[in-house]
Amino acid sequence: MHKDTQIIMPVIPSKVISFLIKTTLVLVALNLIACYLRNVLGYESVFTFIQKFYMDSEGNVPAFFSTSILFFSAFLFFLISKAKKSTGDPFYKHWAGLSLIFCLLACDEGFQFHEMLAIPFNTLKPTGIFLFSWVLGAGLFVVIFSIAYIRFLLSLPAKYSRNFFLAGLIFISGTLGMEMVGGWIVENYGREGILYSVIFTIEETLEITGIILLINTLLHYIQEQLQSVVFTFNKKAPETERAKTEATLLEPVL
Repeated sequence: MHKDTQIIMPVIPSKVISFLIKTTLVLVALNLIACYLRNVLGYESVFTFIQKFYMDSEGNVPAFFSTSILFFSAFLFFLISKAKKSTGDPFYKHWAGLSLIFCLLACDEGFQFHEMLAIPFNTLKPTGIFLFSWVLGAGLFVVIFSIAYIRFLLSLPAKYSRNFFLAGLIFISGTLGMEMVGGWIVENYGREGILYSVIFTIEETLEITGIILLINTLLHYIQEQLQSVVFTFNKKAPETERAKTEATLLEPVL
């Protein structure tokens, strides 16, 4: 006799966001210590502490955290897209597209694919705020993305569209805005120094803050608009052999 398997995963948005904020604050504090050790005291390594927590490095703890929350965002977008598709929502592809974009952003955090965007612009020998010329390609992508998603954004309830816009604005302010400021700093003062450390710390903090706001908005959207998400795994067997897994995101009743 076949039995359906239901897996209920209680997710409390306030606790998730509290954990992410506390983790961010700890990582920023550890990064500031690493910046002081490296750029003020002149240490290259202190028991690998600098390498592990310096936010301008790749493959360390802050990078892993950023990658994790980007993948988590992609997963939440995927859940919503599946639910929207099952109800015939015309914007389900937009949700799926966002899931794909955030998967790519998570992969880029580890493999730095965005540097390829600089290739078409390197022949222009950009300077100043465009020293890191990949921001030109990224800026073009942001414009195209904005045009493609404006109808989707306007279709959402006001509080969600407002929060999505704010999350995106904060994220882009860090990713592109502070990167452009960093380019000017590097050209005029170099990478070694407390000034550039301040800039990339603000950059990374803004990026993480934008993602956390996005996650908060997505969790509340799922909780308030969808209530539950159901996955069904069908085999090439009779209907009685179907296995169903239900993942429900719940806020406890106070």
